[in-house]
Amino acid sequence: MTLTTATRRNPPHTETTPITFPSSTQVQYFRALLRRQTKEALLRISRESELRYQLASLRRDQRRQYGGSP
Repeated sequence: MTLTTATRRNPPHTETTPITFPSSTQVQYFRALLRRQTKEALLRISRESELRYQLASLRRDQRRQYGGSP
């Protein structure tokens, strides 16, 4: 049986990639995008809860109409 020395599959990085920060226009764009998506999500949530409330009251009225438990 022969012993072999393990070789590293990934050699250590010798050059580092410079860190680049986003430009102010990119930051403004992404902030606006995030704001819009947040507004849309909040509107969707409020619409969904309003629809759930309407559906629950319709079901309640229907149960009352047909003599079920309220």
